[in-house]
Amino acid sequence: MPQGDNVSPQAVGLPNMETAGELLRAMSGIERGLTTMPPRLIEASGLAFEKNDSTVWKFLQNCGTNVVYWAAGVGAGDVSTTNFHGILAACTAQDDGLGSVVNLSRIPGPIYLYSVSGVMRVAVTECRRFSPNPNPIVP
Repeated sequence: MPQGDNVSPQAVGLPNMETAGELLRAMSGIERGLTTMPPRLIEASGLAFEKNDSTVWKFLQNCGTNVVYWAAGVGAGDVSTTNFHGILAACTAQDDGLGSVVNLSRIPGPIYLYSVSGVMRVAVTECRRFSPNPNPIVP
C-alpha cells in the first residue's frame, strides 16, 4: 500500500479526498457514539452485510485475484454474473492494494457477494452508531 504524506486518495482506492476524510473521521471515532467494528475477511460467496439501521458507513475492498460481484437486498443464492448491482475488480496479486474499493454506506443491507470460483478475499470495514444505553432502567 502506498505510504507518505503526499499519497492521493485514488492510490488507496478512494475516489476523492472527501471520501478519504469520511473514512478517517469514522475510523478514528471522532463522532460521538461511533464504533468501528472488528475487521473481517470474507473468503467465500455469501453475506457481507446484514441489514442494520445503526450502520453509519460500510466499505468493501477486493484483496484477492478473482472478480467479485455484489448485490443488495437479494438472497445469497440470487447473486450471479447476470444478477448483480456492482463488481469489485480483482487485484493483480493477492493483497497488492489494487482491488476495487466500494462505499456501500447509503445502501441498506443486506449485501451479498458472489465469485464464479466461489473463492474470494474481500475486506469488510464497517462503523456503527451505538447508544450508551438504549433501554435505561429508571428506578
